[in-house]
Amino acid sequence: MKHFLIQFVAAKQRLNPRHEFSIVLLGVDAVLYQEFTSDMSKICEKLEVLHPTVHILDCNFDSLFSFLCQYIEESSSRDSSGYAYRGVLIYSRSNVVPTFTDELPTLHVI
Repeated sequence: MKHFLIQFVAAKQRLNPRHEFSIVLLGVDAVLYQEFTSDMSKICEKLEVLHPTVHILDCNFDSLFSFLCQYIEESSSRDSSGYAYRGVLIYSRSNVVPTFTDELPTLHVI
């Protein structure tokens, strides 16, 4: 999986060197693991050292959606150049079905 992610990031970077990537880990809550950067070496370095952590019995995407909405709103207020934001979610917990609240006030941003 790590190798695939590194190849994906490298391919996107070749298409446009201005692409920025970030890594958000999802445990009980979403945690920013690597801030947005166009430095592919930083992203690859962080991906290489990722390891599965604890066995999680519940997964709620609300904190992830809230984090993404907050970042998009903050970025849009700083720069109005019309960026397109795309999220790629890699979820591989086969024993836990994720949930989310579809009435989140900021969900319309995503």
